Amino acid sequence: MPNLRGLVLAVAAVIGAVPARSAAQTALTLDGAATRLAYADDAGQSSWTLTPGFQILHDWQSLGASGTFAQFPGGLWSVQTQVAGSAYSRPVLGIRAELAGAASATWHEDRSRSSEYLGAVRLHWFGSRVGTWAGGGAGRICREAPTGALGSASQRAASTAKD
Repeated sequence: MPNLRGLVLAVAAVIGAVPARSAAQTALTLDGAATRLAYADDAGQSSWTLTPGFQILHDWQSLGASGTFAQFPGGLWSVQTQVAGSAYSRPVLGIRAELAGAASATWHEDRSRSSEYLGAVRLHWFGSRVGTWAGGGAGRICREAPTGALGSASQRAASTAKD
């Protein structure tokens, strides 16, 4: 089982690292859950989870992270973490560049683990009623070969009726 004291200290460090006063919107979360399952003549089994997280939103920038510790019957456990962020440039000729990234990892009591990460670059054009983007990304899942993607999208704002 991972060091629960270390997990609590890590959560405290994240909370302490967020400035008390900031021009950004900051959200701290702490979710917990517990369950017990028992059938007629069964003694039953219990499990619980604890998920601290944070999100920081600033003009044209975002960063968020969370981690879940889950304890299962028989001393089994799992830790899952994720972090994601994105930042946009100042507009140049009406176009903003976006740099985004995400990573996640999972660990288990049997020392098995997995991870993935992805980075992306996109160019966005935001009109008053229509917007479009094009870009690409690359990353890796577990120990597999690197992956990549190219894409584009456009959206037209829904019209509203006025009286």
